[in-house]
Amino acid sequence: MAIEGYLGGARFSIIVEPEHEAEAIRIVRAIKGRRNSAKIIQGYKAQRDAKKISLPQKSIVDIMTFQHKTAEYYITASY
Repeated sequence: MAIEGYLGGARFSIIVEPEHEAEAIRIVRAIKGRRNSAKIIQGYKAQRDAKKISLPQKSIVDIMTFQHKTAEYYITASY
């Protein structure tokens, strides 16, 4: 799918409740061994960044549907 290719490594992003972000970041950073490309989405930062963006009509975000608002903020802010 073209969207998955566009997102690349972001498919390994993890959304957690804000009060658990710091702990989740520590856990992911502590994983040893294979290449670790997982990352924790910081919901508040994604929301703040997304509100600064003015996307063109018919952007990739415009054609997607989201069930989780933080995921939508993250995609909007990142792409």
